[in-house]
Amino acid sequence: MPAAFWDAGQVLAPPEMTYRQMCLGVMPFVGCMLVVLAIVFFFPMTASWLPSFVGF
Repeated sequence: MPAAFWDAGQVLAPPEMTYRQMCLGVMPFVGCMLVVLAIVFFFPMTASWLPSFVGF
């Protein structure tokens, strides 16, 4: 079970919230992470652009 849902139905999630609703709520964030992963995979220099831009 993913760590995002470890508290399903416990203190943090209200009783009326279903596991499906929690999965659907997390999907936009998972999608963003996959887009960033694809960008870094196809354009590896993007991973080191910001540190070199700031001076590290």
